[in-house]
Amino acid sequence: MLLPPDSEIPMAVRMGTDNAQIAHERLRLTGATLHNDDVVLIEGSPPMFFFADPDGNGLVYLEEESVSESESSSS
Repeated sequence: MLLPPDSEIPMAVRMGTDNAQIAHERLRLTGATLHNDDVVLIEGSPPMFFFADPDGNGLVYLEEESVSESESSSS
Protein backbone atom coordinates (compact mmCIF):
# COMPACT_ATOMS: atom_id res chain seq x y z
CA MET A 1 0.00 0.00 0.00
CA LEU A 2 1.36 3.41 -0.91
CA LEU A 3 0.61 6.29 1.43
CA PRO A 4 0.38 9.95 0.43
CA PRO A 5 3.51 12.04 1.12
CA ASP A 6 1.79 13.90 3.98
CA SER A 7 0.80 10.68 5.79
CA GLU A 8 1.62 10.52 9.49
CA ILE A 9 2.63 6.87 9.12
CA PRO A 10 6.34 6.62 8.18
CA MET A 11 6.05 3.80 5.67
CA ALA A 12 7.85 3.19 2.41
CA VAL A 13 8.12 0.47 -0.17
CA ARG A 14 11.39 -1.36 0.42
CA MET A 15 13.40 -2.80 -2.44
CA GLY A 16 16.64 -4.75 -2.50
CA THR A 17 19.81 -3.99 -4.42
CA ASP A 18 23.22 -5.67 -4.66
CA ASN A 19 24.99 -2.33 -4.21
CA ALA A 20 23.32 0.62 -2.48
CA GLN A 21 26.10 3.03 -3.49
CA ILE A 22 25.69 2.29 -7.21
CA ALA A 23 21.88 2.46 -6.96
CA HIS A 24 22.14 5.84 -5.14
CA GLU A 25 24.48 7.24 -7.80
CA ARG A 26 22.29 6.05 -10.68
CA LEU A 27 19.16 7.61 -9.17
CA ARG A 28 21.03 10.86 -8.40
CA LEU A 29 22.09 11.07 -12.05
CA THR A 30 18.46 10.70 -13.20
CA GLY A 31 17.41 13.66 -11.04
CA ALA A 32 15.34 11.54 -8.63
CA THR A 33 14.27 13.08 -5.32
CA LEU A 34 16.80 11.60 -2.88
CA HIS A 35 16.19 12.09 0.83
CA ASN A 36 19.78 11.18 1.73
CA ASP A 37 22.89 12.87 0.32
CA ASP A 38 24.78 9.60 0.82
CA VAL A 39 23.97 5.96 1.54
CA VAL A 40 22.90 5.61 5.20
CA LEU A 41 25.12 3.32 7.27
CA ILE A 42 23.61 2.29 10.62
CA GLU A 43 25.30 -0.39 12.72
CA GLY A 44 23.35 -3.64 12.53
CA SER A 45 21.40 -2.56 9.41
CA PRO A 46 22.19 -2.95 5.73
CA PRO A 47 23.34 0.10 3.74
CA MET A 48 20.24 1.97 2.56
CA PHE A 49 18.83 5.23 1.26
CA PHE A 50 15.43 6.84 0.92
CA PHE A 51 13.95 8.50 -2.15
CA ALA A 52 10.61 9.38 -3.73
CA ASP A 53 8.97 8.37 -6.99
CA PRO A 54 7.48 11.04 -9.29
CA ASP A 55 4.19 10.87 -7.32
CA GLY A 56 5.97 11.51 -4.01
CA ASN A 57 5.67 7.95 -2.68
CA GLY A 58 8.43 6.99 -0.24
CA LEU A 59 10.81 4.28 -1.41
CA VAL A 60 13.84 2.67 0.21
CA TYR A 61 16.69 0.74 -1.35
CA LEU A 62 18.32 -1.76 1.03
CA GLU A 63 21.55 -3.49 0.11
CA GLU A 64 21.06 -7.25 0.29
CA GLU A 65 23.74 -9.78 1.18
CA SER A 66 24.78 -11.83 -1.80
CA VAL A 67 24.36 -15.61 -1.61
CA SER A 68 28.13 -16.16 -1.54
CA GLU A 69 28.54 -13.69 1.38
CA SER A 70 25.77 -15.29 3.43
CA GLU A 71 27.18 -18.78 2.80
CA SER A 72 30.70 -17.77 3.88
CA SER A 73 29.42 -16.03 7.03
CA SER A 74 27.48 -19.13 8.10
CA SER A 75 30.52 -21.43 7.65
